[in-house]
Amino acid sequence: MCISPLEEKFHTIAEGMDAMAFSLYIDSSKGSQELLDPFSIYLREQLPERLILHPRDHYLLLMESLRHATKSVIIFSPWIMSYVVNEEFVSLVQAAINRQVEVRIGFGYQGGKGIDLGNIAGIVKRDNSFGDYDKNVTSISNLKDAMGESLQYIPPIHSKILLVDDRFLFLGSHNWLSKLGKHKRDEISCLVTDDRMIKYLKERYIQVKLK
Repeated sequence: MCISPLEEKFHTIAEGMDAMAFSLYIDSSKGSQELLDPFSIYLREQLPERLILHPRDHYLLLMESLRHATKSVIIFSPWIMSYVVNEEFVSLVQAAINRQVEVRIGFGYQGGKGIDLGNIAGIVKRDNSFGDYDKNVTSISNLKDAMGESLQYIPPIHSKILLVDDRFLFLGSHNWLSKLGKHKRDEISCLVTDDRMIKYLKERYIQVKLK
């Protein structure tokens, strides 16, 4: 579900809905904020309705997820481009890995015979028709050096997924690893926190794709 089960009028769980322990919507007093992790606080402040409506906000949220994740970050994005996967991004990925956060990325738009992570130049030539050829090769190469086998080329995909700590699932239209959010293009994503939906997606899609 992409809506809150809390009825603000009565401050109780809505009748007939599952009681989801979603800490983003607890009392916003100073004492309560101290109980929340930094990423939860960020989400509560930036996504009060569980929707990301602006392209730039997607990018900022992605970077915050890498800074503050405590367990895992999983990303699906058709393309990887140097606009997003720059030195700062790779450094955040490496820092997350160093603090024992599992970072896994699946990407790949078209693919083809003989095209894999052993042939990054072939990936960029096949999948990216947006320019910056050399920069994109460097971006993927640097990310591969940081992530190893946790970076997987799995074409053809067009899914756009960000899953943080197995608690916060973002689904929508935004290409997480190729769009910086500076262009005037509408992008919308929804925050999902329903445990059953997250479990279902992990079992039926994520674990199938990222073997």
